[in-house]
Amino acid sequence: MTRAGLQAVFNDNNRGFETLIGAIALGAGIYQPNGNQTALMDERSRVNVLSGKRVAPNQINFTVVDESEQEYDLGELGVYSTTGVLLCVYSAQGEVIARKTADTGVIVSASLVLTGLPDNSVNIIDTGPDFNILIAPELARMATVQISNMTRHLKQLFRSMDLGLTHGT
Repeated sequence: MTRAGLQAVFNDNNRGFETLIGAIALGAGIYQPNGNQTALMDERSRVNVLSGKRVAPNQINFTVVDESEQEYDLGELGVYSTTGVLLCVYSAQGEVIARKTADTGVIVSASLVLTGLPDNSVNIIDTGPDFNILIAPELARMATVQISNMTRHLKQLFRSMDLGLTHGT
């Protein structure tokens, strides 16, 4: 948690509100966070939460996708409230989380455990369907290719059997 994030959560909690996570920033900075951050060191993309859910009073799971055409080594994640406050930062000295290329997207799934905060004081805004639904078209295409490949092999086997080249075993 950043100091600004802690202050925002406690201010919201004192007014009877939850702090809402609205976006995740992805950046290329690689460093050891100290809690004083108000922005990422080298932000490259800020994306809405594709899939997110509070799974325990102090734990939130989320998934984001960056489909931009940028290229960078993902080295830092920033969790932003809907009011624009940087709540949390993750980065580790010498650690690249993922490589983002221009022609591929990067998918980040993470668990945010909020220790030291009042239970149920932070929640997340989910902007999309369950992530598993989103990969269904890719799985359907893969299945189509596999079935087409099996069909070709069976046709070849039957043709070989018709020509007496094989016995089917």
